[in-house]
Amino acid sequence: MDEANGLWCAAFVYHCVILAGFKIPVRPKESSCSLAGCVAWEEWAQADNRIECHSGNDDVFEPAAGDIVLFDRVFNNTDHDHIGIVLEDYDDYIITAEGNVENVSRILERKKDSHIRAYIRIPDNFSY
Repeated sequence: MDEANGLWCAAFVYHCVILAGFKIPVRPKESSCSLAGCVAWEEWAQADNRIECHSGNDDVFEPAAGDIVLFDRVFNNTDHDHIGIVLEDYDDYIITAEGNVENVSRILERKKDSHIRAYIRIPDNFSY
């Protein structure tokens, strides 16, 4: 399935969120596309006031395990080109679970820098 090669990081995140017990549609009405696209996650989080969406530049927000992290310019030098899940937070970096890194899932260390576009926090017991 060559058309999916290198284009499944958001689908990986969606799969993990569903496995965590959240019941979220593949395409929330607040999104322009399915949650298999990185931009859809940000659109949905910004449109649903029950979900927290924090800029990557927000010095007050502290990411926590389970938060979703959106990246810019990781692979394609474009906005919204990658997404992952925060596992651990440290002063200068985060540990993430990501799909589609060299076309496999990986645990990575990512610096807290301009590549982090936003963090999304879905509250416990969230119901769409």
